[in-house]
Amino acid sequence: MITIAPDTIAAVASIITLLALIAGGIFWLGQLTNRVGQLENRIDDLDDKIDQLADNLREEMRELREEMRAQRVELLEEMRRGNQQLLIALANHGHDDGGQPVFRVPVGAE
Repeated sequence: MITIAPDTIAAVASIITLLALIAGGIFWLGQLTNRVGQLENRIDDLDDKIDQLADNLREEMRELREEMRAQRVELLEEMRRGNQQLLIALANHGHDDGGQPVFRVPVGAE
């Protein structure tokens, strides 16, 4: 019968345990690396989406500014027209004997 010293059995068991731990560590390191890679891909996708949203927002803000400028120009023109009508009405009016205003040129006629 073959006799093996207990020290040898303990050393072999220790080496097997150490190899199993190393193999498990390598496996979990591979899993971790895979998850990190997936997270990097997701971050890249999110970064692209954020860039796209930022571009869309910039475009919408530019369009809104253009619309606001156009409305401002229209408003100023309408105010000028209203002021002109008021000036024409003031310049072309008089008062009757009762003090009531009498307009010689109809309001709104240009």
